[in-house]
Amino acid sequence: MARAQDAHVRTLISAGRLKIRKDNSENDANVLMVGERTLDKIKIEITHPWGRPVVHILVDGKRVDMVSFVDKRFYFGRLGTFDPTGLFPGGFDFDQIWAFARAFPVLRAHHRVVLSKNNQIALLNSTGETVQVVDFCGPSNLPCRVFSPQQGSSLFFSRFQQQEEILYARNVEFRASGVESALGMEFKQVVFNETIPPNVFELVKPEGFQSVPLRGLNTD
Repeated sequence: MARAQDAHVRTLISAGRLKIRKDNSENDANVLMVGERTLDKIKIEITHPWGRPVVHILVDGKRVDMVSFVDKRFYFGRLGTFDPTGLFPGGFDFDQIWAFARAFPVLRAHHRVVLSKNNQIALLNSTGETVQVVDFCGPSNLPCRVFSPQQGSSLFFSRFQQQEEILYARNVEFRASGVESALGMEFKQVVFNETIPPNVFELVKPEGFQSVPLRGLNTD
C-alpha cells in the first residue's frame, strides 16, 4: 500500500497548525509545506499565529538551508542530527520529512518483509537487520506508526482522509526515542499533484543575516 501511495503523489502543498512540545511547554505555529518528490525538495515556512515569520527551511535531498528570523541567521549544511531551530526532536532524513509533509509513511529500502507480530511488519536489510517497523491500527488496518531504529525516531499517523486514490492523515506526530519533545502537525488543507514553479524552491539569505554552517556537518 505505502509503495502505491508514494507513487500517487508527485507534488504536495499543505498547510496547518504545528505543535511543538519540548520538556513541559507547548507552542503552536502556522506552517506551509511545499514539496516535489521527483526533485527531493521540500520548502517549509513556519510563522507565529499572528503572522510573523519564525523560520524558513529548504530541504534539497541531503542538503538543508534554514533562515531563522528569530536570531537573524542563515544556516546551511547537510541533513543530520543537529537542528539549530530546535523543531525536530531527533535525527531526521529526507524520507522522514517527506512522510511528515505527505502525511503518509514512506517505506525504506529493504531486502525482505516479515510479520513480527499481529498488525506489525518489520522491514529487514540483506543482513537481517531491521530498518523499519510499521504498525497497523483500526478496522481499516492503515499504518498508524512507523519506527526507524537507525534514526531512533517514530512517526505517528491518525485521522486518515482520502482524495481520490490518495490517502493521507490529518494528524502526524514525530517523536525521537529518549527525548522529551515531539513535533505534531494538524493538516487544515492539502493539495496534491499541482504544478509548482521552480522559484518556490529558492531560499535566499536576507541582507544582514549571519551565515552559519551547521555544526559538525560536512557542508560540501
